[in-house]
Amino acid sequence: MNKPHKLVLFLFEDALLLDISGPVQVFHGASQADSDGAFYDIRYCSLVGGPVRTDVGVVIETVPVQHILQTGLDTLMVAGGPGVFAVYQEAAHKQAIRQLGAFAKRSVSICTGAFLLAAAGLLNDRKATTHWRRCARLAEEFPAIDVQADPIYVRDEPVWTSAGVTAGIDLSLALVEADLGREVSLSIARELVVFLKRPGGQQQFSAALQAQARDGPGEFDRLHGWIAGNLHKSVSVSDLACEAGMSVRSFTRRYK
Repeated sequence: MNKPHKLVLFLFEDALLLDISGPVQVFHGASQADSDGAFYDIRYCSLVGGPVRTDVGVVIETVPVQHILQTGLDTLMVAGGPGVFAVYQEAAHKQAIRQLGAFAKRSVSICTGAFLLAAAGLLNDRKATTHWRRCARLAEEFPAIDVQADPIYVRDEPVWTSAGVTAGIDLSLALVEADLGREVSLSIARELVVFLKRPGGQQQFSAALQAQARDGPGEFDRLHGWIAGNLHKSVSVSDLACEAGMSVRSFTRRYK
């Protein structure tokens, strides 16, 4: 894609800050890595412009949709967060996303931002994902979408959607790789100390978190870390008990 690449983040009241800051950090890193000058021209947009308050109270100054339509855009990225459910069925927001999507070379959603893309019709007859807690709702409300519950992100050109929260970083790294190559994306991942391509899917992570929630006060945290690092091995109950420092009988009773 030609530079500067105009990347527009569409925001609304109570958008999740990490859905915004995570991707922006990735794209900022990509621009810093570009020896010929910043590749991404990052802009913040909202329905009518002005200050937009995120879910944690941080305020971001935005320009109105009409300004973006006049100046153009390459990538539309829609944030998610608790505020999306107050606006995604509003006629004005649906129309705004529909207009921006028509002008964009690609449209992207982070987490529950998929509901705005869906309401605007941009996900019809496409594969898409969202936060694992909201996949069933997305599928129920928008049956024309092939909702994928497990992937960290889904690419169905020219639309990309990501799973919950930090998955926006995974998707953004993939976008950078598509735009600027693997080496640039890998350098950013190293700087941020994250996976370039995270292993597994979001259902696996949610299951692991549920297992941790059932523990006592961190009783098996270290064991879970050991398991995650040894999934390529054939691990027996005896191995787990040994790693936990327990007899097989005690481990089985306490871990079941």
